Amino acid sequence: MGEVIDSEDLAPGVEPLTADEIAWVRSLERVLKRMPRRLLLIEIADGIQIVARAAAAHVELSDGNAQRSGILLGTVDNSIGVLTGVSG
Repeated sequence: MGEVIDSEDLAPGVEPLTADEIAWVRSLERVLKRMPRRLLLIEIADGIQIVARAAAAHVELSDGNAQRSGILLGTVDNSIGVLTGVSG
């Protein structure tokens, strides 16, 4: 697994990952490691979309633009609200 933050580095009231949560993260890492290289996961409107990686390099990936540009291959069910984008 990437990194597990020590409990003493967490904000008050924030609990460290449980064993079940660590197992879930490891499972997600295995899935992502096997993701075909032609695919790219993007976060749009707090959901996960799947686009063609090579074509995405030529498209501004903003709300609805992947679909309008014809590079949207699919979406991930139950992904709304489980992911958000942060930049900077």
